Amino acid sequence: MKISPYSFLKVILAIGALAYSSFSWGSVNLPDLNRHKNIVEIKLVAGVTTSSYVSGVKTEVWAYNNSVPGPTIKGGVGQTLIVHFYNKLPEPTTVHWHGLEVPANMDGSNISQGMVPSGGYFRYQFKLTRAGTYWYHPHANSNEQVERGLQGALIVTDSSDKRVHIKKRDEKVLVLDDILLDENGQIAEFATDLSSSVDPVTRAAELFNSRQGNLLLVNGKQQETIKVVSGKPIRLRLINSANGRFMRLSAGDQKMYQIGTDGGLLNDIRTINPVTTIYNHHTQEMTSNPSLDQGMLLTPAERADIVLVPQGDPGEVKHIQWHDTPSGLHNTSRKTDGSIGFSHAHNDGGRPPVNIVRLKFVHGKKGRGWHPTLPLRKHPIQPIEVAHDTQPLIVPFGHGAPMENGNVMFFNAVKESGEMYATLENLMVAAGNQSIVGSVPGMVMPPVFGTLPFGKLNPEDALHAKVGETRVWYLINFTGGDHNFHSHGFFFQPLETIQVNLDGVSANDRIRRSPMEIETKDTVHMPRRAGAAGRSWTIVKAAVRFDDSDLPEHVQRTAEELVASGKSPTDGTSGGWLAHCHFLEHAGGGMMNFLNLEM
Repeated sequence: MKISPYSFLKVILAIGALAYSSFSWGSVNLPDLNRHKNIVEIKLVAGVTTSSYVSGVKTEVWAYNNSVPGPTIKGGVGQTLIVHFYNKLPEPTTVHWHGLEVPANMDGSNISQGMVPSGGYFRYQFKLTRAGTYWYHPHANSNEQVERGLQGALIVTDSSDKRVHIKKRDEKVLVLDDILLDENGQIAEFATDLSSSVDPVTRAAELFNSRQGNLLLVNGKQQETIKVVSGKPIRLRLINSANGRFMRLSAGDQKMYQIGTDGGLLNDIRTINPVTTIYNHHTQEMTSNPSLDQGMLLTPAERADIVLVPQGDPGEVKHIQWHDTPSGLHNTSRKTDGSIGFSHAHNDGGRPPVNIVRLKFVHGKKGRGWHPTLPLRKHPIQPIEVAHDTQPLIVPFGHGAPMENGNVMFFNAVKESGEMYATLENLMVAAGNQSIVGSVPGMVMPPVFGTLPFGKLNPEDALHAKVGETRVWYLINFTGGDHNFHSHGFFFQPLETIQVNLDGVSANDRIRRSPMEIETKDTVHMPRRAGAAGRSWTIVKAAVRFDDSDLPEHVQRTAEELVASGKSPTDGTSGGWLAHCHFLEHAGGGMMNFLNLEM
């Protein structure tokens, strides 16, 4: 079977090991090596194996414990997790515990610890501090290693989960991913490998858009039906492990509710509205409504816990669908002068809906619907108090034009960040002036302030904060494409999204503010700018507190465990806390910063 590596999303979905009558926390058995009730001790091996993504074809993959995704690790709040990690890959790697609040030297980033060499061993040990749906993956050559299969779920539970009123056997962990296969069914060459045969125009497109696969995976396996009983709810723990694909799910007339996000349960239940379809004039097909008020959207690395209450008669089949959404995808082409040009893709968001899960209704005692205990959290999330003069942590998102070989430089830092912040704020004051009709003069071009891709970023120009401080992430997307932002070590609370367009007719057109609901996040969507480059940008603000004061005292990290600085570890100390775009090609191309956190 031939699969074009760059065909426009001929999607095949795979659902693994999901059946109504049974539930497994992971795709492989993961024995606990420690009998102590407060310790979970496991062995995790990264190695090379094969997987059958396409019938009759063995695809070489990299996997944890010979499984894609890796085994689901499970523990409870307050337990200590010990992981004996062995690297059997042909190159160095690490294990990053995405979303977990761990000591800095256990974070597994490419600057917090030294690389685990091929044939090497590392012992990770930390307490599980907060209930939620997490995942683990490499933070070394991440775009290639994650794409090859190195990813797995990590579930932390506590007594609050009982308030959801869904039994463990009715929970499903769904690791959502895509993969790009070549015509031989093997993982296609990577655009980030400049020695590969990837055409420069194609390379530029893959870097701009982050890698978009031609095979959609759930738990790494071929499509399988989920058997459900009408009225009996199931809990779905969703993880978007894709390099760059947005996962937007809808279940038609089936009732779905969001109950959790990156950092565990929400304060309140959110109804997930079904995605409707509209006529797309560019594709001349019925495509998904772009409104983000519809469906459950996860950008790469985000998680969500949802409850689905099936409604149907035995023998009926209904579906959960994947829906496209506009994300600022780019087209690339060779210009007459030989350079590589890029422009907005007219088919962005225009791919047709795809049935990704079959819900097959079977006979059984009909459920009585879903009746959780409210509020879902015994101790609701409290807003982080932010003073008017709270210092911002400034993180710009931008990129350069494609180079001759198709490579693209991305950045998450500028040398003169304070000057850039002042310029932005002054222009926004003018743009918000109700007495001005028409456009406001001025322009903000990041290169003027000294753009710094990660390779050129030094500790002095990186971010700085002190343990115990409350700060505001001030995230600025200058580009015509969507991004997201992930911070290591500390959750944050999104405050608002501000879309600025200096060419708007009125103040309300020039400045559009959208407050965000309170939730505990480590990854947040960064919408693209609304207007012209230099004249428009999008800002996301989020409050963060650099300590564990919102956690029970017995699981809090010490101040010494939070301290991290510099771009590499030394004996006994960690490098800084990373903060970056989680579109993996963007991060690998330089869209990454780090925080020096000091006492």
